[in-house]
Amino acid sequence: MENIELIQNTAVEAAGKRLLSATNLPRAVIVDGDQEVKSLEHLQPGRHRFRGQMTTNVMADFCAYVKGVAGDKAVPGFVNVQGMTAKVFFNLGSETAPGHGDWTATLGLQPTAAYKALQEAAGRRFDQAGLIDWIEDWNDVLVADFTEGNASLTRAIAAVRKLKISTKSEATHTTQDFSASRSALEEVEASGADVLPVGFRLATEPYDGLTSRSFSLKLSVLTGGDKPALTLRWLRKEQQLEQIAREFKSVLVEQLGPSATLAIGAFELGK
Repeated sequence: MENIELIQNTAVEAAGKRLLSATNLPRAVIVDGDQEVKSLEHLQPGRHRFRGQMTTNVMADFCAYVKGVAGDKAVPGFVNVQGMTAKVFFNLGSETAPGHGDWTATLGLQPTAAYKALQEAAGRRFDQAGLIDWIEDWNDVLVADFTEGNASLTRAIAAVRKLKISTKSEATHTTQDFSASRSALEEVEASGADVLPVGFRLATEPYDGLTSRSFSLKLSVLTGGDKPALTLRWLRKEQQLEQIAREFKSVLVEQLGPSATLAIGAFELGK
């Protein structure tokens, strides 16, 4: 049996050498061992067909590449609005004439610096110094909201800096012959030399290629410790996320025009 396998392998190797010396190489050849089929594409002057993956986080570059390759062919594309990504297939083919689907362009939007700062700040517990630093870092896109209207960030910073915790105690004490009782009612409140802002508004483009929006943050003070903690709650967050997702697809449809047919979702090639 071993002699038969050796003869088979020798014959395959000899055939492979003849193929490599030929002018018109085939696309694959069977090699020894497990008789595995190996591609000979890397030995040829060019590839059998074009394929590749283009990736970018810049919408303008993604759209320019897709339009340059597809023209008016309307290639299929899929938009993931949760992940803010889009993927276009140039050789997916159809059910009757399926393609390999290995020539693609992928867009993955990255949040702008200010929008990322908003995402990280929403729900975070700040101490006074931390919130002041955050306000100063993003002062060019922030507006402070007070009950009477807008005011300068300088006033907001001063109010946060002078914030303190005060405790009011009211005690009663009763003494009898063989017992004593004491009750205390404590009220903890936050106070300062100036009135705190009710919140902030941050204006920025959430992602490159999308329009600028105003995001409202409500300021709250937590008095559970010796020092005040401050939090920022993103108002109408889910509503704004839905609006951003819808705009993402609509901008892609407008920019790509007849070059792509887009659907919400993702597509994975079968094995």
